[in-house]
Amino acid sequence: MLSALLAEGFFQDKLRSTGAWQVTTPLLPDVMIAQCFLERLFQALEEAAWVTKKVEVEAAKPHEEM
Repeated sequence: MLSALLAEGFFQDKLRSTGAWQVTTPLLPDVMIAQCFLERLFQALEEAAWVTKKVEVEAAKPHEEM
């Protein structure tokens, strides 16, 4: 069975319990899918005026050790 779920967890476990001979792994371990997801998420949040590009840039900066 082809899983269209993004990550391991409750629903992936439910899918495995259906009795299918084979169930594929979730999609999100693929970095490209994670990047596309984040780009679309930030675009939607920006359109809704929830975040700005500045917030996205600040979130991407590495945190300094104290």
